[in-house]
Amino acid sequence: MPVRDRSHAGQGNFLRQHIRLSLFFFFLLFLSGGLGGFRLFVFGGGWVCFAPLPAGTNPSFFSRLLVELGGIAVELLIGILLVLMLRFVTASRSVRGLMAATSAVLIVHSLFYLFIGTYYGAGDGHTLFYVLPEGVRQAFLSLIFALTAGGAFFVSH
Repeated sequence: MPVRDRSHAGQGNFLRQHIRLSLFFFFLLFLSGGLGGFRLFVFGGGWVCFAPLPAGTNPSFFSRLLVELGGIAVELLIGILLVLMLRFVTASRSVRGLMAATSAVLIVHSLFYLFIGTYYGAGDGHTLFYVLPEGVRQAFLSLIFALTAGGAFFVSH
């Protein structure tokens, strides 16, 4: 009986599961809320406009901030969880390297995106740009910059 090479056997199933999961979340998003429109840019990013809320609905400032910064928080949380998993998971060197690289990208990107949005008043940090007083915003930006640079240094070594 010939021996079959199973080194790539799980890739099709893995890819299929991710496509199914992505489609499920797309339809969940599509059915759960209204999308007023969106515009994507060639080099990444864009604008998403949510459909108007029903009359009489006035979301709180905290709700709007939670929606705005939710993606950054999720990205940061997943990166931190991957770092914590590295301490307890015994896996091959290549898997651990992939986990470390993924956590590095997620942590540094989320902090950088928060910094840029708060600094320029655009993107996910634009509310912080307008709400934080100048001195507090500068201190916040300094902290985020230090965390981003420290995260990049920590991950690269």
